[in-house]
Amino acid sequence: MASQSQVVTFFCGKGYDVRTSLYLNPAHVQGAKEALYKDIDSFVLNALLSYANCVGSIRFDCYSWAFVESYYAIFYMAKALLGINGIALIYAGKTPYHIKIVNGASFKKGRGNSHDFVFELYKSEFANNQYICGMIENDSVVDWFSRKRNEINYRLNPMTDPLPPDPLFKYKGDLREWMMEYIVSKDDVYVYDIGHSYVAYTLRLILEVIREYEENNLKNELITKNVFSYLSGLFCDKRGPISQILNEIEKIMA
Repeated sequence: MASQSQVVTFFCGKGYDVRTSLYLNPAHVQGAKEALYKDIDSFVLNALLSYANCVGSIRFDCYSWAFVESYYAIFYMAKALLGINGIALIYAGKTPYHIKIVNGASFKKGRGNSHDFVFELYKSEFANNQYICGMIENDSVVDWFSRKRNEINYRLNPMTDPLPPDPLFKYKGDLREWMMEYIVSKDDVYVYDIGHSYVAYTLRLILEVIREYEENNLKNELITKNVFSYLSGLFCDKRGPISQILNEIEKIMA
């Protein structure tokens, strides 16, 4: 198991091998949950850093790279939301496995690369939750993001910045004001719109995870004062730090 995640370290320390271990020992459930919570903190910080780079790229009209960074933020937030739902991701070599950390749980073998594996689990786990797993252009939102990201990374030659590829980035107006609009909006008018989703959908996932932290009285132990200060320097524009997103992040600061 090559992953350096806390939950994998825990399982290794307890002598598990997902290729041969069938069930989670009930005596290990609490320890596995605590390890998974630490992984969730890491996933969330990775997502915030990726999203901050997305925002920074927009400031400099690097729309293609902004989309790629948003995609990675979604990938990490998907892992965080799966973790919040008790699902741990484990690898034996290149083969993925997952397990729901509950009494009587069993290790289940997956398939595909890490991104495909995570997004398939994400779609399955949240299939009935249209708040965070809706549709864009008749695709699952994560399939749409994956497809567009692949177009940018592998088929656009060269990338089309500073003119964004149509119709991905019909983005107008002040980013700071748009982020406030995304935060206060109670419907999906922006979240699943192709011209706004690469900022709005990712922000929705961030807000959803922050809500989960708050409801469970949790803090992200990795978001220290120094890290928050660093994020403040990334989430900014010519007027200074973008308080709309920073105020939300501050709620889960350690």
